[in-house]
Amino acid sequence: MLEKDGATGKIVLAGMALLSLGVHLAVNAFGGYGYFRDELYYIACSKHLAAGYVDQPPLSIFVMAVTRLLLGDSVFAIRLVPAMVSSLSVIALCLLVRRLGGKGMAMIIASLCFLASPLLLGTHTYYSMNSLDVLFWLLITHALLGVSESPTLRAWLWLGAILGIGLLNKTSVLWAAAGVVMAILLTDLRRQLRHPGPYLAGALALLIFSPFVIWNLQYGLPHLEFLHNATSGKYSSLTRVRFLTDQSVLDEPDRLLRRAAGALRGVCSTGRKTPPRARHRVPDRVRRAPGQRARRPNTLRRPIRRSSAAARSRSRDSLIPGAASWRPWSPVLLIVTGMACSRHWPCRFCR
Repeated sequence: MLEKDGATGKIVLAGMALLSLGVHLAVNAFGGYGYFRDELYYIACSKHLAAGYVDQPPLSIFVMAVTRLLLGDSVFAIRLVPAMVSSLSVIALCLLVRRLGGKGMAMIIASLCFLASPLLLGTHTYYSMNSLDVLFWLLITHALLGVSESPTLRAWLWLGAILGIGLLNKTSVLWAAAGVVMAILLTDLRRQLRHPGPYLAGALALLIFSPFVIWNLQYGLPHLEFLHNATSGKYSSLTRVRFLTDQSVLDEPDRLLRRAAGALRGVCSTGRKTPPRARHRVPDRVRRAPGQRARRPNTLRRPIRRSSAAARSRSRDSLIPGAASWRPWSPVLLIVTGMACSRHWPCRFCR
């Protein structure tokens, strides 16, 4: 996937992944606090393995059990997992950017958006199912792109497998599954409903998720009761308006503006690749004898002008006023705004 960019793309990919891993390892080794209360709960659950738990599916608990078996249950040992997951998420993000047409600078900016977000930084600072959840959402996006590019049975099964494993980690992946369904119904992928691929993907996801479903059925659906109690008690004061306004602080205002700019560019951009057969203007059909091969006179060929990379960049930047001037300062702006927003984030996190 990085062959077109050569060594530069690979260097950026490896560098950003190592940066993410290094930041979390350094904080866990030389700073931070002791056990977070949820980590003690994960350790306790890992001593009683089951197909499900009242407040979560079993995957993150099994990962904790393996971590304790191999590395022990020290703070640094258990937090090595979210640090490594953060690095894997950065790799998945860079590959996603590259898959969408971005190059080295785009990969760097996207990675810094990830690393400078106070919400994502906190999520990967302590052990929980949330760090794995971020990775699964990125993998689901990759799988969905794979289906849209080449809707083979293998691609559909890969999408179903990731959805199923993600659901075994956190049931909020159901929102991702709903997004996949909408993507199928509202795009040309709905043509694939004539084929067995989408149905087999759904069946595979349900099969992988079935142990948690069966466990809930055996014990009277305790997870649904837990969700009901949480929404009626802990999150009862969280309104839709407050949820949306909190995103500007938790997810960093600068990143919100960048997403809006990217969406504007995607909507306004109308550039299309020239089909191989349309690179030359061909005259009207020439009459020829049966069996005679048509020839195109060289004098009638008009090669289409190919715009340079700089011209394409200028045309894209024209959609966003002043984009070319602030682009070199993007990494610095991301880090500064991330540090500023992080001052307000811990208070909200501890509530």
